[in-house]
Amino acid sequence: MARRIPLFLPTFAALTLACAAQADDGASFRTRTTLPSPQPARETGVAAAPQPTPRAIHQLLGAVPAYALEMTLSFSRQYSTFDISSPANSTAIGPQPSEGTLWTSTFVGNDFSKQYVLGDQNVLRTIDTADATVTDIGAAAPSADEGEYWVGMRWDPTTDKVFAVACNHVVGVGCHLYTIDPATAAVALVAPLAGGSADYLPVDVAINSAGEMYAVSIIDPYDNYLIKIDTGTGDVQVIGPTGVNAAYAQGLDFDKSTDTLYWAAFGALGAGGAFQGKVYTVDVASGAVTELGPTPNGGSEIWALAIATAAPSNESHAWNFDDVTAPALPTGWSTSADGGDSAWTTQTDVFDSAPNAAHVPEVLEPGEASLYSPVVTPAAGAELAFRHRWALETSPYDGGVLEISIDGAPFEDILAAGGSFVSGGYTNTMFGCCGGNPLGAREAWAGRTQETFLNTRVTLPAAAAGHAVQFRWRFGTDQSTVSAPGANGWWIDSVTLGAAGPSGPAAALSAASLALAAPAGATVAEPIVLTDVGAAALDYSTAFAASDCAAPGGVSWLSSTPAAGQLAAGASTRLWVAVDASSLPPGDHSAVLCITTSDPEHALFSVPVTATVTASPASDGLFCSGFESGEDGRCGAGTVVGDVVRSGPLNWPVPVDLDGIAIDLVTGAHGPWSEDTVADINLYANDDGSGEALYVYWYSDLVTQAGVGGVVDVDGSGGIRYSVLQSGAQIGQYSTVFFAPTSTSLDNWLAGATGYLGIQFYNEQTGQVNYGYVHLRAGGGAGFPATVLDYAYDRSGNAITIP
Repeated sequence: MARRIPLFLPTFAALTLACAAQADDGASFRTRTTLPSPQPARETGVAAAPQPTPRAIHQLLGAVPAYALEMTLSFSRQYSTFDISSPANSTAIGPQPSEGTLWTSTFVGNDFSKQYVLGDQNVLRTIDTADATVTDIGAAAPSADEGEYWVGMRWDPTTDKVFAVACNHVVGVGCHLYTIDPATAAVALVAPLAGGSADYLPVDVAINSAGEMYAVSIIDPYDNYLIKIDTGTGDVQVIGPTGVNAAYAQGLDFDKSTDTLYWAAFGALGAGGAFQGKVYTVDVASGAVTELGPTPNGGSEIWALAIATAAPSNESHAWNFDDVTAPALPTGWSTSADGGDSAWTTQTDVFDSAPNAAHVPEVLEPGEASLYSPVVTPAAGAELAFRHRWALETSPYDGGVLEISIDGAPFEDILAAGGSFVSGGYTNTMFGCCGGNPLGAREAWAGRTQETFLNTRVTLPAAAAGHAVQFRWRFGTDQSTVSAPGANGWWIDSVTLGAAGPSGPAAALSAASLALAAPAGATVAEPIVLTDVGAAALDYSTAFAASDCAAPGGVSWLSSTPAAGQLAAGASTRLWVAVDASSLPPGDHSAVLCITTSDPEHALFSVPVTATVTASPASDGLFCSGFESGEDGRCGAGTVVGDVVRSGPLNWPVPVDLDGIAIDLVTGAHGPWSEDTVADINLYANDDGSGEALYVYWYSDLVTQAGVGGVVDVDGSGGIRYSVLQSGAQIGQYSTVFFAPTSTSLDNWLAGATGYLGIQFYNEQTGQVNYGYVHLRAGGGAGFPATVLDYAYDRSGNAITIP
């Protein structure tokens, strides 16, 4: 049956509308040398105003954003974007590039900020999808046949290679398959198409998420048939007829988020055989098509088509920052800082997984610092999870947020973008009134100190599925005179992206075993962290067993504080395991910590515990704590190392009565409290409703300047409780602990363990406020028997660190 053979050839695309009235079924082939020069690009009708960003266009136009060169029915040409699933309208980004014969294009590596294009000039170029700026990469001519021209180019996500097909202008000569290096434009021959057969003439090619290449051939015997091309051998498989009478330039590409094949065809497709462009979806199993409607602007001719979507990733990504040497960030991660803030780095002092975590410090100037993830392509319903902690000034002037960018669009808050927190969501609303924090008044992780790592899980926005996504942890600070002391700021660790996590409670433990070392007669504690990584509250309780949790009990020398409790989703707690070595001989002792939880997958953790007891060294009888530099041989108040005054060993028992023991830290005077007592601290017993409990009170030394109190912290409900400090804690003017002027029980004390209470008091000898600590051992339950072991303070007024 005689048919009109298309005047192919992409070079004719610019002429098709002009010569449409003269086209008939008797048109003959013409070689490239006989073709007239294409018309120059026309810029009329192209908006000169700044164009919206690609992401804004995508949101406006729909879920399948396509980019292409478009020639409208009025012959105006432009670089456009449109929703190919609903193709009636397009948005002009800019004028068509000066080379008007750019027939094929592709995106590479899920980077949708630039589109790679090829045409008759055999130069690989990129077009900026935001403003249509063209950048030349280099010469890229087909190498197998001098008469070949490019008809299709596409990036393969499975091999990270760009494949291209070139055909001869003399129909019947055949085509070849190539690869093109997108960085250098270097061309390499793969194979002749179908072994050099002249039966196929593709017009554009498309590659799906599985790396399979398809094309539509437009010459007999397979005119307008869908074919499949093997990218390794060039072999061709005929799929089936499309039933569409298309000709001239075409556009073909997959929406890789769904692997739907879209075809922007052009030919006598309109009413009465009028030339018009139409968009179809193509069944890759049969070649059958479904018409979606005319191409933009009533049927424009579309070429150099590329769809800006990516294949959903079923891979789980995990980053723990442990594969680099601090302060470097891992490959793919980056940071930026503005104003007074420092950039993010890795560090080794605080972490969830050893040895590193990402960190940014809290500063006293307005500014912001951002930590950027690699670009990823999440699947539908994907979830981002990470663990983080922070140490910031008490009021929520400083804080951090999580933001997301989709397809290179501006970052926006994860909640504003359509995401939702499963656990560990924002904790506060930052003050926006003053101080200049660039983040302003918005929800954030802000204020006070998160002592343990919080597990945050967030369901990604639906719009992120199958798209190029990047995350940003953005930290902002204001102008201030106060910051958290010592190691402060925000720490990020253990980042994962993948399928949604458990919907119920889910327990995770920081260690599989625990080792303690204690001098004979001492009580020493070490923590193990229990975290609820699920989406519902986790109940837990602890017990000890000699060897098997099936038979608990018989281990009186071990205790756990707290012994039981409930964790909110995302929360964690330190379980302090204490060994009381008073009844243990020197040597190694073992038992099992049994943690029972409401997590059905981890109903019981059996944690081996080893305690090594060492013999106490004999006292030399000359110095308070051995031969230490700076000691002058006196015990009690007055032992001085620099400006630090240390009491030396005291071992003062705390009477179990309301008067207790009152201590003047400067003179060392101590005894029962009375109305005439001038002291700094009073430890005593008081009935808290369940019996006598250990209480603490700080005096003002009867001096008005000393309206001070004791160091406390805040529990999960916002209530105040005393903080039992450990080695390395700092007490000073800007400590993250709080000061309370009233008497409070030591209900946060680790029963049976030694620890420290921070103090702030007025020094009558120097006339200033000093900072120090009292070293205590408290008994089980209500805290008795209790003993003051020693104390120390810095008489210069500086902060002091617990050794």
